[in-house]
Amino acid sequence: MRYKTVVLGNLRQESSLNVGGSDGISNVSSPCCRDGQDRLTIRGQTLSGLLIATIDKMHRQFPKYVSEILPWIASDSQKKDFHTSSWTFYHSHPTDRVETEIRQGVGIRQDTGATKEKALYDVETVPRGTLWSFLMEIDTSCKKRAATEGYAIQGLLEWTRGRCWVGKDVARGLGWMTLCDLKIYQLDENSFDIWPNSKSTVKDNIKILASLPDTPISDIELPPLPEKRWSYVEMEGKIRVGTKDDGYGLDTLSIGSHISAEPLAYDTHFLKPSHTDLDNDYYTPDTPIVTTKVNDVLQPFIPGGSIHGPLRHELSSWYREKDLSIIDPNVNKTHSDNDKVQKWFGSLEKSSRILTRDAYLENPREWEAVFLQHH
Repeated sequence: MRYKTVVLGNLRQESSLNVGGSDGISNVSSPCCRDGQDRLTIRGQTLSGLLIATIDKMHRQFPKYVSEILPWIASDSQKKDFHTSSWTFYHSHPTDRVETEIRQGVGIRQDTGATKEKALYDVETVPRGTLWSFLMEIDTSCKKRAATEGYAIQGLLEWTRGRCWVGKDVARGLGWMTLCDLKIYQLDENSFDIWPNSKSTVKDNIKILASLPDTPISDIELPPLPEKRWSYVEMEGKIRVGTKDDGYGLDTLSIGSHISAEPLAYDTHFLKPSHTDLDNDYYTPDTPIVTTKVNDVLQPFIPGGSIHGPLRHELSSWYREKDLSIIDPNVNKTHSDNDKVQKWFGSLEKSSRILTRDAYLENPREWEAVFLQHH
């Protein structure tokens, strides 16, 4: 008799991440969530809601019996409002020590191209490449609950394809994740002493569990997908700056960072006048370029919001040239189903259909910069 399916894995960040914590404990507008041991945390509730949203997109109707009543523990008076889930998600923490970074954002008015007053904000982020532990339990103790196993695994397989978006501002680059190292363990009565085992820690229990043979995904019955389902259009490209094609002049890019950001070393990456020996004391920019540290390498990058915002502005401008009224979210926070731009980029009430990931260097050690002074 099977009673439990345990799913193990790691969530790998493909971009920076912010999962909000409590206000008032940080000078940052949106600090990261931490537990009582000051560990960075993605709560199980967050992962549960995310998987439900993933499956709901795939099937257009989430199977309600995932959270149906257990008949042997509920009275008649509870049957209308008391539900317990077939799925249990554990809180997730980084597998290694990690230092967070502060990212700055601002609202830009579409009519002037200038910053919106009182629209500057900052968020605490976890850098790209961070691995987070993933642990989920599926109750398979009765036939109806065991049927939810296929839905869960089907949703998790979407995450292994990179379609896992966690936390704040996923439309503007944050929270893009991939589920990797996926292992599935279907437990029967021979595993009662292994899982759960309150005499040892969860970490020790996982080590014991990992020594058992896992279940191939091909052995799990997945529910059929409907003909009409949510689909994705993925577009990839490159942003290139540097020497122009005709060899004359330079195309350059400068995106400002938060005041607390670690500055780049004024080293061989910077173009310098000939026959000079300039050091870091000379490099005192008023606006350092935005950087992130990936695998301990500090490097420039382009936040997703710095791509997403201009795309929205460009589309808004195109429609305005056709004499259509377009709402600027920095001026008018209302939602209109008739707004051509809000249909794709969303509003405060509806999420954006277009998601734009952070852009990173193809080779984090090969880039050039120049320190320009103006007066």
